[in-house]
Amino acid sequence: MIPTPIPEVRAAYCARILVALKPARDASLTKNGVALSTYDDVKKSIAVQTKINNARQKTGAYKVDGVPMLFVNGKYITSNTHAKGDTARIMVIVDQLVDKARKEMAGAK
Repeated sequence: MIPTPIPEVRAAYCARILVALKPARDASLTKNGVALSTYDDVKKSIAVQTKINNARQKTGAYKVDGVPMLFVNGKYITSNTHAKGDTARIMVIVDQLVDKARKEMAGAK
């Protein structure tokens, strides 16, 4: 597993990635008929900012440290680490966890 860098280093790294990807993002938006001003307005909207903050809180609460990482019913978690590097196996594990969660939910009724 890759060690999680200190928050300041991670934030700086992510900021550099976003800056590097901005020209490609803008070109894609323009190509698909989305005005950059409209994109910026939506990105800054209260609804979108609320969803971003919610995602950040969940990422911290679930201790997400890599991808792919999947959660089932807010209770079970699996990742590439659990699948021993076999990404195809992740879906097998997810199917098992979904079945388990469904049985638990059916039993709770």
